[in-house]
Amino acid sequence: MHDLSSRLSFGYFRLFFKENKFFFSLLVFFLAFVVFSFRNIDALIYPFLYAEDGVWTGRLMTDGFVKTFTTAREFPILGFVILYQLGLWAANVFFAGELSYLPLIYFVFSNIFMAALVVMTLNLFRGHISTLALFSILIAIMLFSVGGNGDEIFGRLLNLGFMMPFMQALVVSSVYKEGG
Repeated sequence: MHDLSSRLSFGYFRLFFKENKFFFSLLVFFLAFVVFSFRNIDALIYPFLYAEDGVWTGRLMTDGFVKTFTTAREFPILGFVILYQLGLWAANVFFAGELSYLPLIYFVFSNIFMAALVVMTLNLFRGHISTLALFSILIAIMLFSVGGNGDEIFGRLLNLGFMMPFMQALVVSSVYKEGG
């Protein structure tokens, strides 16, 4: 029989999260989401669409998903178009199509994407490098420097394109890890 102090010990939680990797990943996701959300709350204080957020949303509303994706030749934007389309659907479902909620929706989607990258990194390297090295990498991802102002980075979809190569590297690495 375990008393309360042994259940609240660090070792108990360490064993629980070691055996329950899903819950640990969920905890890391939640913590990363909170960190990214608080790194810059500009999208909540000043809820307007920056640059490409407005341009691509407008193109989706005017031309539709297929035409927007297939006629975009500036750079590969499938990830953007999907996230912007999901944002429009969320505005329709949760806010009766009220577009003034799009900055909030994009804020949530952006931070979900960034937190998912942290969890992907965790799951890729877990068991292959030391715990200290893994947590150092995760903290570095969550706290990487973006200069003096992160208003157009955190809480916005428009600059997630710079994270797409990192995500692609994680996906390709996990495929090789699984097959190897």
